[in-house]
Order: sequence, then structure tokens, then C-alpha cells
Amino acid sequence: FVASFVIALLVRGFVLEPRYIPSLSMFPTFDVGDQLAVEKVSKLFHPPERGDVVVFRPPPALEERGYTRSDAFIKRVVAVAGDTVSI
Repeated sequence: FVASFVIALLVRGFVLEPRYIPSLSMFPTFDVGDQLAVEKVSKLFHPPERGDVVVFRPPPALEERGYTRSDAFIKRVVAVAGDTVSI
């Protein structure tokens, strides 16, 4: 039991983490309540590319507005370094 518990903690902490979609911000790719398995290893080998879905903690400016370090944002990368984005 102890060994499997330790392995589960290591996998969740360093390899794979379950997440769910709490809002429509990623619709139509993901719907509210969809569940994801977030893989944590590939970011060590290459930076995010345009079109990737990434999970990240809120920046300090949003922490000042009530978000906490335990919140996670799930978003699609629309630009990388050197790109210009116009709205």
C-alpha cells in the first residue's frame, strides 16, 4: 500500500495531473466539465508552440485580484516570441 501511494504521488506531482474545464473559455475545443490528463514532462524538452494547450498558474497581477496559487488556467497558445497579435 505504501509503495503504491508513493508512486501515485510521484506520478501526479511530476508526470500526469488530472484537471477539469470549469468554464466556457476553451469552447468549442473543451466544454464545461470536460476532464483532462495534463502531461508535465514535454515542457522540459521543448517550449510551447502555437496551437498547444497549456496549463499555468495565475500571474501575480491576477493573484492581487483574488486568484490563488492553487487555481490553474487552461489556455491555447496563440503566439510565441517574436509574433505580433492584433485584436
